[in-house]
Amino acid sequence: MSSLEELNNKIFQIPIKINEYNPNFDAVGIDFGTTECSAAVIRKNGAEFVVLDNLTSLRTMPSYVIYDDQRPKCGQIAVNRLRNKSKYIVFDSKRILGRDLDEIIMDPLWPFNIREINNEVRIELANMSIVKSPEEISGALLKHIKKCVDEFQGRNIKEVVIAIPSTFTLKQANATLRAAKLGGWENIHFIPEPVAAAFAYCTKKDIENDSKIFVFDCGGGTIRVGYLPVNLIFDSPKFSMEIT
Repeated sequence: MSSLEELNNKIFQIPIKINEYNPNFDAVGIDFGTTECSAAVIRKNGAEFVVLDNLTSLRTMPSYVIYDDQRPKCGQIAVNRLRNKSKYIVFDSKRILGRDLDEIIMDPLWPFNIREINNEVRIELANMSIVKSPEEISGALLKHIKKCVDEFQGRNIKEVVIAIPSTFTLKQANATLRAAKLGGWENIHFIPEPVAAAFAYCTKKDIENDSKIFVFDCGGGTIRVGYLPVNLIFDSPKFSMEIT
């Protein structure tokens, strides 16, 4: 199950404030970032971030994957091995995901190669002895996040909402969907990153009709500004979305 059609929405209902949450709500929200990832679940007092990196015990994890063993490892452990094992490490997969080869801006600092094989973009590591698709790299990150979330909640969580750039094309969203499925997620939803930020803001602040919300998204790869005017539609406050 997925909700790619939700990406066509330009009007979003502002979530209502609640004082007590249902801790049995089996879903997770993921900020799948270019440089870092984070994930949060619902507990009684609201959203709580999950520790994703056992090496640092932080609730953010570098979006790095290393393939120097039978199983990929994610996060700070990959960063720490950059000096000696860079040829086994991939990062910036979000910049590659869902793009054609001529759309990818190559970074001379990448320790891996990007090439096209059978009309598909592939990432080559370890002197071309390891070849992965961008979906496999991103899927490894999302699988690691799922493992951490399942352990934190003590049960199998199937539903996920992934925040993606508002500028993502349908092809990029579909590639993210495939990555999430490779990561073991079953019910997959997407939300534009500026809208997710606005939702978080609206749960803490009273938003009046005719308000104007500006969201400054300072990410690891890009900086975007979102303008979200608030309008009363059918007796329910909603905002429309404009991204510049």
